[in-house]
Amino acid sequence: MRSILAVLCLLILPVGMAPTQSSGTTGSISGTVYDEKGAIIDSGAKIEIKDADGGSQRTDTDAQGNFNIPGLEAGTYTVIVSASGYQPFEKDDFELREGDDVNLDVNLTPEKSDSDNNPNTSQE
Repeated sequence: MRSILAVLCLLILPVGMAPTQSSGTTGSISGTVYDEKGAIIDSGAKIEIKDADGGSQRTDTDAQGNFNIPGLEAGTYTVIVSASGYQPFEKDDFELREGDDVNLDVNLTPEKSDSDNNPNTSQE
């Protein structure tokens, strides 16, 4: 009987000592992507978070224009947001402290067409 209890204790003890995912040492960057008028850019905006060591994480916005990248270590990041028809947004030196859950809403500007850059261009 004692040997069965000893085996059970050995099986249960490591599980109780396992570290938890929510230790508070990592953070997240989340937000919503809008156009220049404040309308949501739904599904399709691409978000990339690059760390100082060259690593990166990517995600896309959902149908409500929201994104979330969890599990980021404290450090300095570059945040890049892009969507078809819009100029990319880039924020360098974005500081994330230990345990921070930061909201970063982004407004994208439409890409300029060739006709916007050359007023002498005429359409036939």
